[in-house]
Amino acid sequence: MPKIDPNIFCHKLAINPLIRPISQKKRHLGADKRAASIEETTKLLNTGFIKELQYSTWLANVVMVKKNNGYNQILMHEADQDKVAFITDNSNFCYKVMPFGLNNAGKPLYLYLSITDHAISSVLVTEIGKQQHSVYFISKSLQNVETRYPKLEKLALALVTTARRLRHYFQSHTIVVRTEQPLRQILAKPELAGRLIKWLIELSEYDIQYQSRGAIKSQALANFIAVLTAEEQTPKDSVWTLYIDGASNSKGSRAGILLEGDHGIQFKQSLQFTFHASNNQAEYEALIAGLRLAQTMGITRINIKCDSLLFSSVEHPQTNGLAKAANKIILQGLKKKLDDSKREWAELIHEVLWSYNTTEQSSTKETPFRLVYGCDVMIPIEVSLQNIRTTNTNENNNIANRRVELDLIEEDRDKSALQQLATKRAIARKYNKKIKTRIFLEGDLVFKKVEDIRKPQGHGKLSANWEGPFRIHKVIGKGAYKL
Repeated sequence: MPKIDPNIFCHKLAINPLIRPISQKKRHLGADKRAASIEETTKLLNTGFIKELQYSTWLANVVMVKKNNGYNQILMHEADQDKVAFITDNSNFCYKVMPFGLNNAGKPLYLYLSITDHAISSVLVTEIGKQQHSVYFISKSLQNVETRYPKLEKLALALVTTARRLRHYFQSHTIVVRTEQPLRQILAKPELAGRLIKWLIELSEYDIQYQSRGAIKSQALANFIAVLTAEEQTPKDSVWTLYIDGASNSKGSRAGILLEGDHGIQFKQSLQFTFHASNNQAEYEALIAGLRLAQTMGITRINIKCDSLLFSSVEHPQTNGLAKAANKIILQGLKKKLDDSKREWAELIHEVLWSYNTTEQSSTKETPFRLVYGCDVMIPIEVSLQNIRTTNTNENNNIANRRVELDLIEEDRDKSALQQLATKRAIARKYNKKIKTRIFLEGDLVFKKVEDIRKPQGHGKLSANWEGPFRIHKVIGKGAYKL
């Protein structure tokens, strides 16, 4: 490529001679990035844009940026070529021409972090002599679970958020984080798990150093920005309404979602399932999708409206027959206690209910008390007697143990739901052996069962369970008919 004679014109970097040269430590690149850097370096070397360098004072890591950087025809001043050097796996190189957007010879930038209960902020500054000049500042309101992060995790979140928003600065400069908190020690722990290890991996591609804050300087600005960043008002403050509907036929299963808030704000979503599902199953999937949509928007108060019977779990006994079965057991217990004194049932109902709630159920293999509160019940007589639970009680560890029980209760409820489902299937198989299949033909007269949700309000147990007769108009198949 023809170049302009350096005697006529060349690039010369305006570098403060008082600034100490920066030589970055080589960072590890992944296999894909390493291969791409070698390929690009070979191209630049063949075209004469770079040259190999044996000795250097300024040295930067390779910055992988997906953009169309160009190279002009103006040469770098020979005395400044070693100041735009970079390190690779094979060797060190420097630019002979100035690439557009080059920022290798940048001096370190200093980062101050600040956090509050509802916000995080940071200020990126540069130092010239003893003076600091702001380069950039950011702030962010914490959302939902972020407000419950421990203090050091909030500080790490502030660092990660800054690195994401100011990626170009982090890639081109050494970033010195000035803080009085042990942030470096926290991120250097080998036993990190969850989001901290994810953040550590994300930050590992940058040259980040940590220093004690010393004088307050720009920390005051970071604190000021964090205080001014108000707690963001999210849709969770108002009650939203979720409308769901599902349908299933021979062509497949579909569902629709409508999430509606104040002032006519609406979010619509349609779903098509690749698996066979009944009407209730389709509406159940729609409900889950609707709740996930509300969760992503930070909505915590929601009113759900549907026209089907959902929830076949232990938390909703009214819809899976558990309530009717429990009432039957309670009634039997009352009859045993009352004998001929039927009018005293109100005085004994508490004893019967306590007995039922503290007895292990055959369908779930758990007591209703434990499924609700997450721990086994202790009756009053046990409190006054010496046993394992009372003698080993430690008030200091009680709260921590209670939190562990509450964390595990969801898993126990899931197991109970599976156990209940297995029991119901076993009973259904035994019952279905006695059922004789009957096939109807077009023109036959049949009655249709009335679903509980479609029964007239106020009729209660006196409402009709069947309606009709109806004449079969078409045989659809698999036990389905059009009336």
